[in-house]
Amino acid sequence: MSNPSITNEKAVGTFAKLIQKTVELERQLHELKAENKTLKEEVDKHKSTHEELRSKHEEEKAKIRNDHENAKEQHEKDKEDLRKKHEDTKKTHDEEKEDMRKNHNQEKEEMRSKHNQEKEEMRENFKKETEELKNKNQGLEFLAELVTQANHVLDNTHH
Repeated sequence: MSNPSITNEKAVGTFAKLIQKTVELERQLHELKAENKTLKEEVDKHKSTHEELRSKHEEEKAKIRNDHENAKEQHEKDKEDLRKKHEDTKKTHDEEKEDMRKNHNQEKEEMRSKHNQEKEEMRENFKKETEELKNKNQGLEFLAELVTQANHVLDNTHH
């Protein structure tokens, strides 16, 4: 049989080692729990930062999308304004061209009318002057006839 006191000593030694090991394990467990708590806090902090960044990114994406949409709308508006301006300019140009054509035609008609009036006045003056010359010519022919007759009378009286 073995010695009971040696067995007791061994048991006490083993028990002491177990207690020491338990204390060591509890200390490690406490450290691990503290480290776990710190890691959880860091994870939560990272999650929070990640969520803030994701939210900020979504806001920026929405802003970019909105800015793009606004720019597109402005571009369409500018394009439409430019089209209208071009249309108005063309319309104005066409109206000015038409006005110039009308003015030119009116001036041409006025000049034609004035020219015709002057021609008519010249024709009337020519007729009047021709009539006056005919009358003067008839008067002169009459006088010439009188002179001729007077000369005959004078010639006949001298002989």
